[in-house]
Amino acid sequence: MAKTHYDVLSVGRKATQAEIKAAYRKLVLAHHPDRSSDPRSKDLFLAGTAAYETLSDPEARKRYDILLDLESRRAAEAARPKAQAAHQARPTAPRAPAPKASPPKTAAPGQPKDQKASTAQEVARMTGAFARGRFDEAERLAKKIIEIDSRQPMPYAILGDIARSRRNLNEAVRMYAFAVQMDPRNPTYQRQYERLLTSSRIQVGEKKATLEPDDAKVLAPMGATVVVLVCAAYVALSHETALAPSVGLISSWTLGLVVMLFFAGVSVGCALSLGNLIDRFDSFGSAASGKTPPALALGSVAVVNFWAAAALYAILGLTQRAFNYSSTRMMGAVGASVGIIALASSAGRMQPEQVMLWGGNVSYVGALCGWLVTDSIRG
Repeated sequence: MAKTHYDVLSVGRKATQAEIKAAYRKLVLAHHPDRSSDPRSKDLFLAGTAAYETLSDPEARKRYDILLDLESRRAAEAARPKAQAAHQARPTAPRAPAPKASPPKTAAPGQPKDQKASTAQEVARMTGAFARGRFDEAERLAKKIIEIDSRQPMPYAILGDIARSRRNLNEAVRMYAFAVQMDPRNPTYQRQYERLLTSSRIQVGEKKATLEPDDAKVLAPMGATVVVLVCAAYVALSHETALAPSVGLISSWTLGLVVMLFFAGVSVGCALSLGNLIDRFDSFGSAASGKTPPALALGSVAVVNFWAAAALYAILGLTQRAFNYSSTRMMGAVGASVGIIALASSAGRMQPEQVMLWGGNVSYVGALCGWLVTDSIRG
């Protein structure tokens, strides 16, 4: 049987908060990665931190205790048929037939099915709301489902995805941990939980350890700024022939402009990723809930028109608190780079309004490529 949080901290189920805190401090002193050379210390420290995060929160501990009781009950029910089979295999003396008993009383017919169907409908509504970027509605439904049936893994996964999008790493890792506990065979929940732990740094305070984003690196965005300025200088000084003068929307565009827009976007994506200013691409591109994150779905709109995608993102963010820090920084950086290049194009033969209106499409694709490639090399 896998170790419980109580086993990790070496305390009993009835341990007080003071005892749990003391056990965690003892574990930190023995297995902090900066203090211990034992190769197992990192795993023990992370497991201890996850255990303390759960057991130090009364509500989280209550849900966890319910989970442990359910697991014990399942194990007992699974062992019961084996015990009955072993008992029946023993030779026994013949007994007189027992009097016929009346059938046991059961719950009202249809009640469990109705409750199960109702929960399934709420889960479907919750995942649909999340996929459409309605984070407030999805969060409300997730909490409602947990109150009805705390064994459902999907609400915890949804809450983890929402917390991560808001940069609340401690809440996200706690929700992912609950999702893993409710459905330990689901590789998606386990993968998101491990990614969040490995892509964050552990900050040990006086009372407890917390997860924080990796330190931002200023040199990477500074380098991207230089690249964007070089691209803008090329656009301002070049005197190329237009690629499609008969196409009204981009009649003044040249091959050099397209290349510079794309290259500027690549540099932006690389810089944000290298500077730890955005999330890892693999985590951003897949949610623990199994649904495509709305921020990634907006990328398909940005390919058609970057500013339409930005406007839609702003509306969703303001009305549903659906802002994602990675998308916000990516769109802001791409918009700024396109603005610089559009301003430079006014010095040449190109029309700056055309560059400003449609240049984001090219740069955003380049930024996604730079983000993906950088993360692939780092990974």
